[in-house]
Amino acid sequence: MFKKIVAASIAAVVFAGAAQAVPLSGVFDVVAINVTNASRAQSQATFGNYVDAINGVDTSPNTTSTFETHIFNYDGILDFDTRGEPFSPLTTISQFLSTGTGTLIGMDNTFGSLRNSQGNIDDATATTTFYFFSLKTATPYDLTITHDDGVAVFNNGDLLGGLVGPNAVQPEPTLVNGSVAGDLSFLYVSTNSDPSVFIVDAAEVAPVPLPAGAVLLLGALGGLAVVRHRKRPA
Repeated sequence: MFKKIVAASIAAVVFAGAAQAVPLSGVFDVVAINVTNASRAQSQATFGNYVDAINGVDTSPNTTSTFETHIFNYDGILDFDTRGEPFSPLTTISQFLSTGTGTLIGMDNTFGSLRNSQGNIDDATATTTFYFFSLKTATPYDLTITHDDGVAVFNNGDLLGGLVGPNAVQPEPTLVNGSVAGDLSFLYVSTNSDPSVFIVDAAEVAPVPLPAGAVLLLGALGGLAVVRHRKRPA
């Protein structure tokens, strides 16, 4: 019985530190690269593919890719979703980004008018757009990401998790837990036609100081354990 009391009490104290997931928002630095004639392998959300795209390295097996790069800012929520939009499936980069609850800062109209995503990755004729969103955070997060296509999460330069894709929207979102304060970056890849979906929810996991009552409770339980130990027969 004593063990059950202790377990229930500790669970109650730990639960006090839980946080609710909310849409992740902020002012993001964004690097976007639009690639034509991309293959399935080229369109995976990997850091190597992102670097190749920035440097214009053509790894397409049987066609010639082109590369267009633009740097801008996005102030708002990461909640982009073309499902149900009237312009889909002929979505441009600006139209895709307009589905987010936020404001584009420094978007070039010519770059924004490029097609965001189209097929076909299987014959290396796809249009693929890489988006690298970066944010400074003061709080650790557990992340829940709904996406079509791939996504990778980086924390202070290290790969934290993701799903490289290309993929359709999954029945269950991708969970990436354990980020720490500092640089938090998302590599999202849109390819092989609409829908294009990138939605991030974040739950803060910063330590929560125990309330005084919880400290007293744990102290009392410790004292009770000592008493029980003393009452045991030698």
